Amino acid sequence: MTIEHERLCQVVAANRTFGWFGEIAPIGGTPGNIFYVDGDNGNDNNDGTMISTAKQTIGAGMALLTPNNNDILIVLPGIYNEQVSCDRAGVHIFALGLGQAEGMSFNITQPSVEIAGFKINHSTTNPLVDCGPSSDYLCLHNCEIRNGSGRGLVLNNSLAYIEDNLICDNASHGIHILNGSNGAIITRNKIVRNGGDGIHGGESKDDETDNLLISENYICANVGYGIYLHHYFDNNNLFNNIITNNNVSSSNTNITDWPDHVINGWVNDLGIVERGMHTITAGAATTETPVISNQAVTLGKEGRVSVTLDLNDLENEQQQNVITVRLYKMIHDPSTNYNLIDTAEFDINDPQRIHPTVSGYFTSGRTSANLCKLQVTIQCQNNLSQDRVVHWKLICEE
Repeated sequence: MTIEHERLCQVVAANRTFGWFGEIAPIGGTPGNIFYVDGDNGNDNNDGTMISTAKQTIGAGMALLTPNNNDILIVLPGIYNEQVSCDRAGVHIFALGLGQAEGMSFNITQPSVEIAGFKINHSTTNPLVDCGPSSDYLCLHNCEIRNGSGRGLVLNNSLAYIEDNLICDNASHGIHILNGSNGAIITRNKIVRNGGDGIHGGESKDDETDNLLISENYICANVGYGIYLHHYFDNNNLFNNIITNNNVSSSNTNITDWPDHVINGWVNDLGIVERGMHTITAGAATTETPVISNQAVTLGKEGRVSVTLDLNDLENEQQQNVITVRLYKMIHDPSTNYNLIDTAEFDINDPQRIHPTVSGYFTSGRTSANLCKLQVTIQCQNNLSQDRVVHWKLICEE
């Protein structure tokens, strides 16, 4: 974690004042005034200081908050068809009951805002959460951002902390990063079934962003890439993300051979993991059979790719058998052939055998025209008695 990331975490921790079970639990600073919004029973002519005198709209509640005073706005369950403007710095906006306050969108234009617990699903707003250039030290956590008509969340020159959210079923990108959102942290989110990329970084040099920290996210079944970072993005840290089964058709069934992740700028400790399975047909085992075919990946400048197989199903074979696993790569160019990188050979009846791993260290280009494609094959010395399932895991490290 960089000094910039540590500073962001310190500021976010200092600004958090609310516990999930309703108690005020300041980590840093003193909580300010507490106001209430009740969409069903409130009235915007009320003073908002008690549940019985709650405001009716989130916008009216926001107007009560004093900037930089750690004031807290508690929103009761209900449907709020509002486009909420968060124009107060240093405030906290919480839904009472996880995901039970819904229907709104948020436009954050001030720093040090905390938003938590909402189901953010306004029907027409794009994006559902717009983090503008002045929204540094935003902490958005434990929210659902879903069913938007465009993008789920946009970071626009925003040093934000995005944590433990469900970002799903939006018509375009789950998260869109623009205009130098340097140092932002995106961690422990589920980003699934969005109509564009799971995380999409940049469109041009103007969007250059450095020192992102993207970690421990589950990114799956998005129509576009799992993660796409423009080649003007540099020195970003990605690790322990699970990125799988992206680039799917509108029916969520057709997996294409485009890459799950296009990481163009320099990336440290990538740690992207992808999993899959393949069935080896009985008979004709001496043929070299692809287990992974045309798996495309870009590592930015250079890195190591490792593929580990789980062949426990083959242990049920009665006869002696020697298994050969091979890893190939080729530059993303139809005129070239796959080149062998690594080979592993073992006896499936050897009690000392471990899960076979093949790996290679190589350089790929900085543009999508130079993507590397991988192929892993398996070859059995003797025929298999019946169909057997091979599980595989792909890890990329830089």
